Amino acid sequence: MELKSIPNAVKAIEGRSVTGIASVFGNVDDQADRIWPGAFNVTLNMRRTKFRHLWNHDFFMPPIASIDAIQEVGRDALPEAVLAEAPEAMGGLMVTRTYLDTPRGNEVLAGIKAGAINEMSIGLDPVRFDFGEVDGTRVRELREIKLWDTSDVLWGANDATTASKSLALEMLLKQLRATLDHLTKAGARHSAKDTDMLNAIHRMAVDLGATQCKGVLTGDEGAEEEAEKTEKGQRRAGAEIAPPLTLSSLKSELDLLELSLSIF
Repeated sequence: MELKSIPNAVKAIEGRSVTGIASVFGNVDDQADRIWPGAFNVTLNMRRTKFRHLWNHDFFMPPIASIDAIQEVGRDALPEAVLAEAPEAMGGLMVTRTYLDTPRGNEVLAGIKAGAINEMSIGLDPVRFDFGEVDGTRVRELREIKLWDTSDVLWGANDATTASKSLALEMLLKQLRATLDHLTKAGARHSAKDTDMLNAIHRMAVDLGATQCKGVLTGDEGAEEEAEKTEKGQRRAGAEIAPPLTLSSLKSELDLLELSLSIF
């Protein structure tokens, strides 16, 4: 899962309801990506009830708000502050959410109303993309995106801000530790949902450049037979072999991630 943020994203506040722009179309962001209008169409149609609005992408904690509406909008619907940041913007993903009457929900809402919290971010997987060039820079053109969550954030996780990378990495480490503890408590096989969660966290860490391991967790720490099949298939296809991760290897990766904090 990848993270992308947009500053000055608040468009309107009415009571406990806040409307903001979670993603902008047409501008090249700090990660040399450009999202095109229509990129969210499939995920909005197929997964609309699956999205959550979180604080700092912390998907181990309950949502801080319920999503009332989420849609792609044109340039004319973007706040002036967003256009100032991205004058070439073609539109964006607009989200209206109602903050829950919980300690964290109230805290974030108060921060938004005071202007202390004014950035939003999305958690996504790229589905369909190609590459182009803008002013001599290679740009990834994102044509279709799978959306996981929208989040209020202090700082967006991107390559332009060193502090942001450290903050995001610390968050990943916390989540990975908690998940591994959960999975190893009883020593039982873990579920497909847990496996997906671990792989999502691991992909985020790889995107942040914290590890070189490209394996995939299979869902069974003792799945030697499955690992052998995977390796044979990769050899036949002439692909680079990436053996499945196990809980043990993920724990080793966690040590490397913690060590990598010192280089950010």
